[in-house]
Amino acid sequence: MVRIYGSEGWILVPNPWLCGKDETGANIIVHKAGIEEPERISVPEAGGLYAIEADTVAVAIAKGAKEPDSPAMTWDDTLGNMRTLEAWIAELE
Repeated sequence: MVRIYGSEGWILVPNPWLCGKDETGANIIVHKAGIEEPERISVPEAGGLYAIEADTVAVAIAKGAKEPDSPAMTWDDTLGNMRTLEAWIAELE
C-alpha cells in the first residue's frame, strides 16, 4: 500500500506492485481535503505488469534496436532495477 500526502489531500494506491483493484474496484483512491467521499479511480490494465515490459523488449529485439522503443525505461534502468531487487532479495535470505 502506498499513501502520497499533499497540501490538498492524499492519494492511496492499495496495491502498487500488481496494480490490482481494491474491494471497491478502484486502483487509486483520492482523498481531497474537505470532501467526505473519496474519488475512486479505476485504471484499465493493458496486460500483466511484466508482460508489457517483455513485449516492449521483444519488439525492440525484432527491429534490431539496441534499446526498446519506449521513453519510459532504458535497458540500463531495467538492469539497475534488477540489481536493486536482487540485492533486496539477498538481504531477505
